[in-house]
Amino acid sequence: MKKRTVKLIVFCFIVFAFLVGGYFLKQTMFQKKYHNEKPVRIVYELDDYITIKNKLPLSDAIGKKYDGSLVEEGTESFIEFSIVNEDDDLALFEIYLTRNHITPREIKENYIKLYLTDEYDQPVIGFDKNRLPVYSDLPYLVDKPTSKLLYTDILEGHTSKKYRLRAWLSDSYSISSLPETFQFEVGVKNH
Repeated sequence: MKKRTVKLIVFCFIVFAFLVGGYFLKQTMFQKKYHNEKPVRIVYELDDYITIKNKLPLSDAIGKKYDGSLVEEGTESFIEFSIVNEDDDLALFEIYLTRNHITPREIKENYIKLYLTDEYDQPVIGFDKNRLPVYSDLPYLVDKPTSKLLYTDILEGHTSKKYRLRAWLSDSYSISSLPETFQFEVGVKNH
């Protein structure tokens, strides 16, 4: 009788271990799927950051037409990138900017103008008005308090969208004889 009881206890222990192990395995798999449910990523044409120097303030009309060529680096900046959805489902994503503090003398955020367009150079919603946003106007992200939200969009499964971001020093900036810079990175996250 004792052997039978021991076998029954061992059998119950094994069944219990399988049930508990199966439960935790299911929870882990569910969490992994949840975190990777809509994987979006960003692909940069060249760089993942923009640098502006205090050399030449520009009007919005000139800044919006800049194509990334034939200008001294840092006068105006131009970055092209694509957002890729590798999932089957729709993905809601956020394009955000994170400021890099690279020098002791930096241009203030309210002098950095931004212009975001699609691959056909058409302004996206929020950038199609006469008044363009400046870096300081962008809202901070709740889960990334050092980053600012540039744009939110939706992307169908297994597709991509190309964007162009132009940034320049506003013509309201008074040129300083001391060198100043402003640098930020462009990133994307699932919403």
